Amino acid sequence: MNQEQKEKEYQTLLQDLYKENQNFLNKAIFGVSSLAIPFLFEVLSQKKDFIISSILLGISLIGFCFVIFMQISSLKNARDGFDKSIKIESREDGNKLFELARKKDVWRERIFIFSLFLTAFTLLLTKFTN
Repeated sequence: MNQEQKEKEYQTLLQDLYKENQNFLNKAIFGVSSLAIPFLFEVLSQKKDFIISSILLGISLIGFCFVIFMQISSLKNARDGFDKSIKIESREDGNKLFELARKKDVWRERIFIFSLFLTAFTLLLTKFTN
């Protein structure tokens, strides 16, 4: 095997690992966000003592809903980008949609982490103040 073939196999392996990692990340974020929404609804329906904790949990709830919306929107942009990239004359439009999907993924991950930490912080704050 020459060096060029080894390099190509290495790049293929890296792409496969990236795809698997992204697939796992998408499933984990969607799963946790989907479970967080009913949990936060339940917690918010029981919390009547602390207005600040209710506001913070409400922000987390909105964040998790937004994460799911962003994931669906990003997947749609990626699918449309793929469809456009198949045609040679609209390949540039397809690349723009892929780039938009990547930007949405980055913001989705940031909002997810923010919402997760905000929920954990608020629940710990509520637990220690009771």
